[in-house]
Amino acid sequence: MFLSKKVVARLLSPVPLCLDVLLAGVILLWFTRRQKAGKVLVSSAAAAFLLISSPFISDRLIRPLEQRYTPLDVSRYESGSVTRVRHIVVLGGGYSVNLRLPATTQLGTDTLSRVVEGVRIFRLLPGCKLIVSGGGARRTRTGAQIMAEAAESLGVREQDIVLESESRDTASEARLIRAIVGRDPFILITEASHMPRAMGLFRKQGMNPIADPTDYRAQEYEEIFTTDLLPTGAGLSTAQRAMYEYLALSWEWFRGAI
Repeated sequence: MFLSKKVVARLLSPVPLCLDVLLAGVILLWFTRRQKAGKVLVSSAAAAFLLISSPFISDRLIRPLEQRYTPLDVSRYESGSVTRVRHIVVLGGGYSVNLRLPATTQLGTDTLSRVVEGVRIFRLLPGCKLIVSGGGARRTRTGAQIMAEAAESLGVREQDIVLESESRDTASEARLIRAIVGRDPFILITEASHMPRAMGLFRKQGMNPIADPTDYRAQEYEEIFTTDLLPTGAGLSTAQRAMYEYLALSWEWFRGAI
């Protein structure tokens, strides 16, 4: 189920879809007499690829996801005016295993951003435990292990870190972390575009997460320049991320997990 869900999500993402349509058009142009249909498919794929690669377009795709939750006002929890928070949960993301590199370098930029935010909040809220989450996906080391090492290198003591190394996706993270924190309120840290899905999954488990989104991608445009409309790798990456989250949200809603 996990593999098929990932495969379907990737196949329905913008880049694979555009490439599939482009390939179909090329086949029609080269191997059939349906030249008009082939030209339509090739032109449509190229136009769609250019559109989603534009930061101006891709930012508008991801912004509704990122605006669902605002950055955490940690001063509320420093003052003790609200319910005591004892856990800070950092969800896993991309990483690579290379023992020659520092742990912070093995983490993907999105995961490193989450860990740094977790350490920042940890320093502001003494007495908390930092929970880092992420399984191994058949790798020699788990994401949680590398995240823990990165947190230690940033000054967090080993005894203040709790590892959750068995999860394979956000849904399983929610189930496994529930066994650690129960119904106590906790701070949940993940990428801003991922936060709506994560909050839905954790709440469905009867938990009380407090959102602390990080790694925002969408830019605010006071003026629109020509360069904002041109295709870029960053724009394409943002569009991919946005569409993946929309598809994942739809899937979790369909199966009643959020």
